[in-house]
Amino acid sequence: MVREPPKSSCKMEMELDRISDLPDNIIEQILSNLSILDAARTCIFSSKWRYRWNMLPILDFTQLSYQLMVEGCMVPNKLVSNKLVSIIDQVLLLHVGPLHKFRLQEPLLLNDSAMDRWIRHLSRSPIKDITFGNCREPDQYYRVPSSLFACQSLIDLELINCSLKPPSSFKGFINLKSLDFRHVNLAQDAFENMVSSCPMLETLKLNNVRYLAAGVELGVLLKVKPCIHLTYLEIEINLNDWEESLTALCILSSAPNLQELIIDVHHLSQEETITGKETNFGEDEWQNRLMFTKLQLARVIGVSTTKSDMDFIKFLLSNSPVLERMVVMSASDDVELELFKKVLALNRASSQAQIICLDHQWLAHLSFILRSFFAKYQRDVVSLPG
Repeated sequence: MVREPPKSSCKMEMELDRISDLPDNIIEQILSNLSILDAARTCIFSSKWRYRWNMLPILDFTQLSYQLMVEGCMVPNKLVSNKLVSIIDQVLLLHVGPLHKFRLQEPLLLNDSAMDRWIRHLSRSPIKDITFGNCREPDQYYRVPSSLFACQSLIDLELINCSLKPPSSFKGFINLKSLDFRHVNLAQDAFENMVSSCPMLETLKLNNVRYLAAGVELGVLLKVKPCIHLTYLEIEINLNDWEESLTALCILSSAPNLQELIIDVHHLSQEETITGKETNFGEDEWQNRLMFTKLQLARVIGVSTTKSDMDFIKFLLSNSPVLERMVVMSASDDVELELFKKVLALNRASSQAQIICLDHQWLAHLSFILRSFFAKYQRDVVSLPG
């Protein structure tokens, strides 16, 4: 039996380094699917990989603190927060080339000055997509620096637990297509000007809209410049609150081409009360002023049998002539049967409109099914040979 001569070390290195010969776009895709820590660790593969990770156009720091805590067997504390800040500082310092997407959504409280520093850094890049937010105490917000408004390449912007005050020189994000505000605090006029000055806006998501309304009169609210490209609106609202309802109606009136609407209804606890004028969607003023001529899909989540909730559903159905489907999800078991009977009995402007009623546990059921599926999938993968 003839033995093969031993391979030279050079030949072995060439075979081991085949991964470095992959096309650049494939390598970038591999690195983009790793956490930022794991992507940085690939620098040990070979000299060709040493600087690949710091050229990524996408930096995603979402849930990085969890990875730090798991790997270091630590509990959430200031030490983890400081390490997280240090990592982000270092990654941004070493980054080379254009940066198009930045995501930071952390459960830990981070230093405001550090976040100011990161946003200033982003404003000097052709950034297109920013997700920015971290955990805060109730009614406590991170005040976003004015440098954010210099990011004129933005296409997608998502802010969480932030306070905004656009500078007087701000003329809008001319390329922005998607805007997502969650627990964002800003003055009503600033919000209206911001939305009106984003001519390409297609998607608008608003969570906790009551921070946008501040005793503004109806005449002022209905002067918002139309957003002709806005086709998707998602908003959380208390339909019993007159100011919140006015804000929602204002946005709806400025979206003549709206195709999909999601309303997440929230109700106050027994300890909370609402003062002021009662919401009335059945007024002729609203019936004549708002028509949803392009609306095809509406989802109303967390609905009860209160007059305001039922009036709003009736208002949507009677003013949506091309509606194809409305999904109504109840707020609790106590109101399901009565709610579904009332909703299904309402008149519809669209003869083809379907009304689908779901109980409030539907999402929980779906979540359980998905978790079970992925758990089984992971077990199957682990058990595969080799």
